[in-house]
Amino acid sequence: MFATMSDAELQKYIDSVKGFNPMMANVTPQQLRQMTSRFDGMSDSDMDRAKNMAGPEMRRMQEQMGAGQQPPPAAAPPTSDLPPMAKNDLEKATALKGEAAKVFKEKQFDKATEKYYEILNIIRENDTLKQSPEGKELETTSRLNIALCRLNSKDYDIAIDQCERVLDKNPQNWKASFRLASAMKQKMESLPNLSEEQKQKSLESILRHSKTAMDNNSKEAQ
Repeated sequence: MFATMSDAELQKYIDSVKGFNPMMANVTPQQLRQMTSRFDGMSDSDMDRAKNMAGPEMRRMQEQMGAGQQPPPAAAPPTSDLPPMAKNDLEKATALKGEAAKVFKEKQFDKATEKYYEILNIIRENDTLKQSPEGKELETTSRLNIALCRLNSKDYDIAIDQCERVLDKNPQNWKASFRLASAMKQKMESLPNLSEEQKQKSLESILRHSKTAMDNNSKEAQ
């Protein structure tokens, strides 16, 4: 698709998609052509679907995947068949999640990160909770929110690590894919001395994870 397009046509395409995919804003036509000459995972139908994303799904995606968003408030622990000790630890972790969301709102990203790590420690030390659906969901949420905190603090390596940990267990998690792509893009932009080869590899990874995020977000909304 891209190989036969002129620079003007490629720029027109970039302009058409950067509104919903800010990571494309700084990509040049030449970079896009080079990148996609080796990366052929996006078909014409993928591109058309991406460009046509609109309405409630688009608003939902924009609201949820921005790097500066506020983590959702802590919900009450769900009713479950967890034994008393695991249920007690779940309640402690859920309370910490509420505290973390509060300090995040105050832009105290380091304090919020500490509280999310406390949650991970609680889960790690209780095997029953760790293996439960509630524990797995809370671990995923905590890692995603650590990534969000570190993105806001420009600590990109930790953000990347936490997203990759989530994707290791659930490759379909679109939030992890999007935050990983965001962290990789911001890290690349913070390192002006990268070689062209390194930039090329980074751009390919960014585009791949961005596409995964769009695909999985679309499936989740169906």
